[in-house]
Amino acid sequence: MLLFAVLVVVPIWFAVPRLPLVRRALRRMRADPERYNSLIGECARRHGVAPSLVKAVIWKESRFLAKTVGGKGEAGLMQLMEGAVTDWAEAHGRPLPARALWFDPRLNVEIGTWYLARAMNRWREYESMEVLALSQYNAGQTRAVRWAPGNPADELPLEGVMIGSTRAYIREIMTRTRHYEQNEARE
Repeated sequence: MLLFAVLVVVPIWFAVPRLPLVRRALRRMRADPERYNSLIGECARRHGVAPSLVKAVIWKESRFLAKTVGGKGEAGLMQLMEGAVTDWAEAHGRPLPARALWFDPRLNVEIGTWYLARAMNRWREYESMEVLALSQYNAGQTRAVRWAPGNPADELPLEGVMIGSTRAYIREIMTRTRHYEQNEARE
């Protein structure tokens, strides 16, 4: 119990007065989403994906912070995994880019948008194309195949996505996509 108090309670006690400073520092670190609009638009058009969807994925994955590293080693704005980068390199007849390059916004958004477009193309015949494509982007193709309805005309409700964090991921991205579409319509 004493060890718990020393290792957990004491550091929290001393950190509490500093929380506003931490919050302010984090707010300053947030990237400006508008900064990447032209890059997102360019990549989205090239791959036939709605820019609002790409922007929503970036918002969810990294909050527009280009140097973000995920818990499983995902890299950059669109949180690329090695498998996605390898697939992109093979599909384009290029060598695998060095990991440091995965954080370059131009390359990261290009690969991430290509990967998302590939998932959308995979599920294009399905009523729930977006849900399945986002499931694949987040949880992998094997799981998306497992969750896909037998009949492409049938809708896959979010409850059919069997991982709660993936359901939340899809819900947040779809909500954010609508938000960006409404903002674009106003402009």
